Amino acid sequence: MYSNPPQINSNSEVPVKVNTSPFRRGSHKPVYAKYPGLTSGPTSQQQILGMQDPVNGFENLLDVNKPRNFVPVASTNENEISYCSHELPPPDVPFYSPVSYEVYGTFPYKPVNYHWFYRKETQIWKPFSYIDSKALEAAFCFSSNKLVSVDGGRQDVDLEQRIRKPVYWEDTDVTHVQRCSWFYKGPMDSQFIPYSEEFSARLEAEYEQSIRTNSWHKRLEFAGGEAVVLQNPNSFLHFCQEASADEWGSVPEHQLRPRVVKRGTDGLHILPGEPTEVDYLVFLVHGIGSVCDFKFRSVVETVDDFRQISDQLLQSHFKDTAGRVEFLPVQWHNALHGDGGIDEKLKPLTLKSIPKLRHFTNDTLLDILFYTSPIYCQTIMNTVGKEMNRMYALFLERNPTFNCLSVAVGGHSLGSLILFDLLLHQPEIVPIVTTNSTHESDAGDTQVNFMKESNSTSESGNRMVSYTIGSAGTGQPFISYPALDFQPNAFFAMGSPIGSTEFI
Repeated sequence: MYSNPPQINSNSEVPVKVNTSPFRRGSHKPVYAKYPGLTSGPTSQQQILGMQDPVNGFENLLDVNKPRNFVPVASTNENEISYCSHELPPPDVPFYSPVSYEVYGTFPYKPVNYHWFYRKETQIWKPFSYIDSKALEAAFCFSSNKLVSVDGGRQDVDLEQRIRKPVYWEDTDVTHVQRCSWFYKGPMDSQFIPYSEEFSARLEAEYEQSIRTNSWHKRLEFAGGEAVVLQNPNSFLHFCQEASADEWGSVPEHQLRPRVVKRGTDGLHILPGEPTEVDYLVFLVHGIGSVCDFKFRSVVETVDDFRQISDQLLQSHFKDTAGRVEFLPVQWHNALHGDGGIDEKLKPLTLKSIPKLRHFTNDTLLDILFYTSPIYCQTIMNTVGKEMNRMYALFLERNPTFNCLSVAVGGHSLGSLILFDLLLHQPEIVPIVTTNSTHESDAGDTQVNFMKESNSTSESGNRMVSYTIGSAGTGQPFISYPALDFQPNAFFAMGSPIGSTEFI
């Protein structure tokens, strides 16, 4: 802004860096002092040095022979004078300058706050919630148990292998876990990306050394011709390897610009986390096909969105009355189409023309016909009942204080019809009240158990199918429906064909 800005006395122990930016930059909030009679800022260095104090009328505003431990900062208000210093400036030494300075004195070193992130093979790094990250950090630093439950108990993290594994379902994609502290964002990136733990450890060590020795503008060389420059305690740049020119000899502009480096997680969007106690449990059964929306996502991913939307509605409409609702996905498609399933039998029957359309038809629309088949309908029913009972038992094991009466089921499309038939054919539940008491005078502990009729089904490939003959002489297949280990108190049908099937 000014070619020859005023200089501070060289005897001062505080090194000063000239910054022509109009913004105040410093680690301390500026202190404002009224300057009477000042209506406009000086326009040159000569006017600054020659300006007289309007109060005393004899002392120059900038006395270069007087050591100072503070520096002037350009004010946003022309009637105010800004000081940015480690100490308050003397009240009898007002001065104004359009040049901004930064003080690099003794900058205290504060250890970085680590945060844990996770990423699948084809996705970007995402942060754990604050609750989960604190639990992971505590187990990493102080606990011998390196298996930590995260995401409300739906996932487990193995800190030794640095992977995250689902609890209630199978996942073929490996989810990696990392302890992060330093991040970068390139010209084409939309968010900050964490460095590896080894890379971050070296940056943190060099940063601490620079803080303690007050030495900056340090260039750190890394493999591949990359370098990170520590300009000051709040500014870092990452220069990538030399950009390669294209076939026309030009280099893209984004390859020439350095990356912005960030220390810590300040400013990143991180969710607070989920409470550990669950008030309500809902099982969700998917419909036809292996994908559940136009984004070709699985039932696990769509249920995650369903859970987030439910949490937002609870916080906005029922914040003081409702607790946490857990949604667990129930998958049956892989049992029907997986290894050794119906897909192997359909391959010789599928024509070679328009393969994508025929694959889509075999994977989705044929599920409706399979459900009308007694053999494949039995496979679907056994899978849904077995999965819900398995997940329910595992959920009670991990949540021993859960109220067993707060369970619901929900289905979408064909999944709602599966649940409708399954609930309609549940055996009668007979409550048995038992009282345990050591003395006749004691009230004792009352327990309520349920007796259910269990239907045994054959697991062999060849099955005998029986039919129920109606009055008109026609018959429909008889399906053996598995008994559930819980009694749901609500059933939600979304996009359901129940009405049309009952009408037919």
